[in-house]
Amino acid sequence: MSSSQHAKIQTISTLSRQDFWQQHVQQWLQSSQSKSAYCRDRGLKYHQFIYWHSRFASSEPGAEQRLAVPAKRFVTVAVANPVSTTSSAGLRLSLPNGTCIEGINSQSVEWVGALISQL
Repeated sequence: MSSSQHAKIQTISTLSRQDFWQQHVQQWLQSSQSKSAYCRDRGLKYHQFIYWHSRFASSEPGAEQRLAVPAKRFVTVAVANPVSTTSSAGLRLSLPNGTCIEGINSQSVEWVGALISQL
């Protein structure tokens, strides 16, 4: 096989990979999932997804805004059963996916914030 044929095969392979990852990046943008959750649910390697995401973001003008992480939205919270300020039980946070984090207090609130930012 000549070097030009080998280069052509590599280019075709690279273009196919690029199309594959570009499609996944676009689908992730339309989802409400974190990058990690998107990759886990689809059996994709997270580090490869990050590589291609950053490659697309830096390859064309305006791509950074299109590929930016969707803004987090705040939701209204209503207290169902007000708790006494003397209670030591802490706060319980129930996420839409069914995950519950209990016992949040002033000492653990920063840790919980870091945990939620990774979800």
